[in-house]
Amino acid sequence: PTSSGTTTASLSRLGATLQVYFHLGELPDASWKAVASALSSAEKAGSQLFHPTGINQMKESAQSEARALAEAETDGKSAKDGKDDSKSSSGGTTAMDARQRKKQTEAAYERLYRRKLREKRAAAASRWATGVADAASRVWNLHRVLARRNDPVTRKNFLEVVAESGVVPEEFRVAEKRLMEEMRRK
Repeated sequence: PTSSGTTTASLSRLGATLQVYFHLGELPDASWKAVASALSSAEKAGSQLFHPTGINQMKESAQSEARALAEAETDGKSAKDGKDDSKSSSGGTTAMDARQRKKQTEAAYERLYRRKLREKRAAAASRWATGVADAASRVWNLHRVLARRNDPVTRKNFLEVVAESGVVPEEFRVAEKRLMEEMRRK
């Protein structure tokens, strides 16, 4: 396996596939479609992370889980304390106990809600990072294979074939323009 987790066999398959596209005369289009697909995957991961409905669902889920855990935690404490307090039978202590129990439940809820929300945010961020890293890895591996692979008959490098085609999809023109300006400055 390579450092990105991609196996050498899958890179070889990618090279063979690019070879077929080269002979069909469709290498530049196929390469740009692969890049556009990876970009779409990264954008989808980002939109899932920042979508308002997803954020609300995350908050609601954290609230319901925290509420259930807080009540279970407080119920467990009051059942344990109830065994010890069964000897006292004054009427004023039950009202005090109910207020104290509610206060404990709210404190536990706030603590558990913050923890659950942090866990849910971390999980969502992890899914986003995985999606973006996967997309970046696909583009990086495509670039590596294009840069290293040559047609055995014409000896043309695949990356040069894509560059010489002059075909840059509209969605990448701004990035190409910035890259060219950056290269001129150096």
